[in-house]
Amino acid sequence: MVNVMLLIPVAQAAAADPSLGAVRFVMKDGSKLVTVLVSSLALANSEIAEDHGYFCTFKLNRKSFERIASTKYENGFVEPDGTVCIQAMDVPAGGHALALAA
Repeated sequence: MVNVMLLIPVAQAAAADPSLGAVRFVMKDGSKLVTVLVSSLALANSEIAEDHGYFCTFKLNRKSFERIASTKYENGFVEPDGTVCIQAMDVPAGGHALALAA
C-alpha cells in the first residue's frame, strides 16, 4: 500500500481558467506538487453573493477547497494525470460542505 500524505497549502497564487470558468491551484504532498482544479459547478455551489465572480468565490473559500482537495487526495480520488478535481458533488448546493469543512 502506498503511503499517501495529506496535502498542504503552497504559498502560490491560484490561476483562473476563463475557458472553463474554473480555478487551478497547487498543493504539496511532501516535495511533490499536486494540481487542484475547482470546477465551475463546484464554484457555483459555493455559498457566495450573486454579484461575485467565480475567481472571487474561490478566493473567499480557498481554505475549504484546500481541505476538500486534501481529503480527496488522501482517499485516492485523483485523475490519471495526478490532478485532484473538485466537482459540484463535492460541494453540495448552498456551500454546506464548505461550512462543514471549515
